Amino acid sequence: MIGFYVNLKIKAGFEAKFEEILKEIVPASRKDKGCLSYECGKVAGAQSEYCFMEIWDTLASQEAHMKSAHMIKNATALESCKDSQEVKIINFIHVEE
Repeated sequence: MIGFYVNLKIKAGFEAKFEEILKEIVPASRKDKGCLSYECGKVAGAQSEYCFMEIWDTLASQEAHMKSAHMIKNATALESCKDSQEVKIINFIHVEE
């Protein structure tokens, strides 16, 4: 299992466009093979900052997701909204209950 924490700063005035794109990519991404969780939210107290939190069964699943039709279709529109992006990959620590 592998996680992705993706922090995006959106260009001023592009928030509504970005949120419209989310309406397509979030539900579609949740259906991608190997997706265990896929969420995006607005960072509290930040006007134009969003965060994706993703959990995949394997890195290969996440890489395939990035090549999926819904991601390729929206890539240019997403890039036009972004001011900056920071990606952190999380290797989960298995803890017994």
